[in-house]
Amino acid sequence: MKQLTRRFFLVCICLSGLFLGNKALASSESDSVDFHLLSLEYRLYTEELSVDERNTLLMQKATLFHQSNRLSEAIETLLRGNLYGGNDSIRSAVYTRLAYYNYLLKDYKKTQSYLLENAYYFEGTYLANQNLYLEILTHLQLQEWEEAKEKFNRFAALYTLNYEDARYFETHPLPRLKDSEKAVSISHYLPGIGQWYAGYPGKALVSGGIQAAFVGFGLYNFYTGYFFSGAFTGIGLFYTFYTGGARHAGYLAEQTNAKRLTEFNEPLSRIIVESVQQKSIKKGK
Repeated sequence: MKQLTRRFFLVCICLSGLFLGNKALASSESDSVDFHLLSLEYRLYTEELSVDERNTLLMQKATLFHQSNRLSEAIETLLRGNLYGGNDSIRSAVYTRLAYYNYLLKDYKKTQSYLLENAYYFEGTYLANQNLYLEILTHLQLQEWEEAKEKFNRFAALYTLNYEDARYFETHPLPRLKDSEKAVSISHYLPGIGQWYAGYPGKALVSGGIQAAFVGFGLYNFYTGYFFSGAFTGIGLFYTFYTGGARHAGYLAEQTNAKRLTEFNEPLSRIIVESVQQKSIKKGK
């Protein structure tokens, strides 16, 4: 069976090589990526590899998926590795990539999970602290302010940030976030008040005004004897805008939160990323 698998991969690789050898026939850059992916898969299936060699090849394959913006496949590839045996540096690199790819997918809970595993397995070594920057960014996205502040202070000391950047949490107040459920709830009591709470007084006045107008239209039709028009036009439209306005208030609260989080997180994230990049450049010299 293994011999048959080896032959199958050889045929596929040879065919891919023939097509890629002729530039006129190469349809896109993805052809080259697929060829390299197939080559790595061939080695994984046919060679007798140690744990470290297998994990290294899987990381190479995951990198190709990442470069092709196929992050889910990159994660699936890394999970085929051995996370509990082999060289500590290689294992830690696998955990780091799993955390990073999940961060790019905005799955911050999984990011945090892999970071915690890395910190647990390599506690007391430099490997436990090498992802400090990613831990801070993840805490920020999860709105875990105290944890983010504590680790940022460690980061500031480790990367010798300037005085102004190091005091970011002291000089920038934490974002005051809105409760989207509260915005919906209070809109049911008084139309428009939810939008006002969410930070959009103009939209609150428009929403409340429209709903008041439909109520007035319905009552006027009842008063003049047009009960059908009053019920199905005035009151019907009021109910539609009433329920829709409440949902819209919740959406606006989430928009306000997103804006305030971005205003707080982006400058801090920029400080962290630029500091890591500068240190990497200095190491490379």
